[in-house]
Amino acid sequence: MSKDEEKKPKKIALVICASNNERHRNIITSVHSELKRRGDYIFYVLTNYGVFINGEEKEYRHGEAANYSLIDHMELDGCIIEANLGSNGLAGEIAGKLIRRGVPVVTINIDVPGVPAVHLDSQDAAYELLEHLVIRHGCRNINLVLNEGNRRISDSARATYRDVLEKHGIPVDERRILDSLVGIQIGRQIYDKYDRRGVMRDADAVICVHDVCSLGLTMELESRGIRVPDDIKVCSFNYSSNSMVFRPSVTGIDRRDKDAAVLACDVLKRLMNGEQVSEATIYKGRTVFRRSCGCDACDGDNDGSAGIYQNLIFNKVEAASQIKSAMYLSDILEQVETIGQLSSGIDGMMKGLGIASYYCCLNESDIDYIMSDRADTKTDADAPYDPVMRVIAGRSTGGDVFSGETTFPIGDIIPVEAHAGDILIFYPIHYRNRDFGYMVIHNDYMPVNVYNYRICHESLGNNIANLHRQMILRSNLKALEELHMHDQMTNLYNRHGLSRFAPGFEESGSFSVVMIDMDGLKSINDTFGHLAGNNAICNLADAVIESADNEDFISRYGGDEFLILSHHTDEGYLTGLKESVNSRLAQAVERQRLPYDIGMSFGYAVSRPDARLQLNIAIEEADKAMYVEKNEKKQRRSS
Repeated sequence: MSKDEEKKPKKIALVICASNNERHRNIITSVHSELKRRGDYIFYVLTNYGVFINGEEKEYRHGEAANYSLIDHMELDGCIIEANLGSNGLAGEIAGKLIRRGVPVVTINIDVPGVPAVHLDSQDAAYELLEHLVIRHGCRNINLVLNEGNRRISDSARATYRDVLEKHGIPVDERRILDSLVGIQIGRQIYDKYDRRGVMRDADAVICVHDVCSLGLTMELESRGIRVPDDIKVCSFNYSSNSMVFRPSVTGIDRRDKDAAVLACDVLKRLMNGEQVSEATIYKGRTVFRRSCGCDACDGDNDGSAGIYQNLIFNKVEAASQIKSAMYLSDILEQVETIGQLSSGIDGMMKGLGIASYYCCLNESDIDYIMSDRADTKTDADAPYDPVMRVIAGRSTGGDVFSGETTFPIGDIIPVEAHAGDILIFYPIHYRNRDFGYMVIHNDYMPVNVYNYRICHESLGNNIANLHRQMILRSNLKALEELHMHDQMTNLYNRHGLSRFAPGFEESGSFSVVMIDMDGLKSINDTFGHLAGNNAICNLADAVIESADNEDFISRYGGDEFLILSHHTDEGYLTGLKESVNSRLAQAVERQRLPYDIGMSFGYAVSRPDARLQLNIAIEEADKAMYVEKNEKKQRRSS
């Protein structure tokens, strides 16, 4: 190795899919700090704030950014892959590509054959927690909530649970072991599933593998008048600041992200030096006792929780301000007519989020496409990135401003030189199945709330696609007519489209009308902002599109109301349609890790040759049926 090569900064990538904003920030910060401490490194972070896997295949859907292929173009000296939800399929795919290129790879809490890993050993801490509940508090009926996404930790938790109970002569009741997913609304689902098994109301304690589940369950118990920890103890095999500031603060196992980052950097450095390393490097978790276990003395006043709580409140206030600004700027981006206006709008959005240095890089070929009236010909098999990228908007740390003229080879990654100690966070930009490029945040850990940025960057792909639609509208009269009949947000037909196509169904005499209305949109808007509400509407639209027959007519009938006209009149088709929409909504919430549920109410009316209905009467009857279901749900919730 020459002296110049020795002085050249090493390029290290972190592929991260942490499930919450806090861990996302902690992992990035810890790895970056450790790399800077060790020497000259340039730090690349590839993230979509969540990885979504179906078996071994990635899923690319509207509103998600699951494309990690940018790593194929990075000249790397090493890579760390972290996924606390155990996305082994995608991790193996990424690691395999890098290893074939001769790039050393280390994983954190992921099992990839042949790849050195840093693994959390939570067994001792879990044993201590269970012993604490059994011996100190006399708990015998302990429920265990596992996490389907992380089999390693869940399997360890299950084994420890059995060992402790058997040691103390407590029978292991399989009904008290539940596999679950992670979600903000999961508490009610956990309670209901246990309640149906008949092992909730007599439980002394519940331990959840994930802290989000424990917090959600605590809130659900409190809403039912069950006090934590007086009536029941709620603990977790995961621990975070969320656990600390929640009242009563939740006992859990600290996963020590900083320790994992230090060990991963150490293993990676040894691999880069050509040294042999063991297949697995283990680090221990520790039990952090809080008031949810029933021990007031365990939760000291000097644990820093007050400061963290104050900081979270401050972040929420800042986040609300950012959302308001982002909504305003998103509305502006929807109206742009040129690349120049798009550049200005993006720059305004980044300023509104407090991001000082960034680059919005689009495929060179996509610039021409965006400004044309050509149909989209890209397929899933096409390369997501061009050999040449263009910066349509950006600001460097040196004060340079980019507005659409600068191009650079994809291998350079960004249009300026990166220096030792730099951190670059990459997010792909796409709309539905089309990749346009990527956004790079330079030397910033994401101000206040990464979720706000995610909303903005996901809307950017829609805004770019909308600009292309504007080109079609101005250049083609037929396209203008089509767009006039379509709802811009969901791309479904609107009422103009309904008035054009409905007569064909009515004249046939044999048709069905389905009315669908979203449940709880106002609550989503009030709690998470209108951008989140728009995202929920788009998810419902996608679920309807994917569930309905290709010959069915689908329109956005109102704000969160959808109408379907179908030539199918059999009950089986309509029942299956309802079940499919509900199933796809649940899958969308799970894939996107949304902090809210998306539900819908469903009603229909059928016209047959022997009992013909006028279309307006059929719509009215379907609407009534839909509201009957909606009111029944409200009554059930009230009771």
